Amino acid sequence: MSSGKSVASILLAVLADGGRFNYSDKVSSHWPEYGVNNKENITVQDVMRHEGGMYRLHKQLLAEDAFTENIK
Repeated sequence: MSSGKSVASILLAVLADGGRFNYSDKVSSHWPEYGVNNKENITVQDVMRHEGGMYRLHKQLLAEDAFTENIK
């Protein structure tokens, strides 16, 4: 179980409630270096919903790919 995601979500909610950012803000408006390689239009809400499109697999993963000896 990953508790880090819950803590991060709560902290972001506190910051949003305090007016520090809006979920519709572009991530690059708060972190300029983030907006490279076609990521300039990704919003905080995209990241929170895992819809930023930042990671794509170029091959199908097989069960044996998850074995410890096969992780590179």
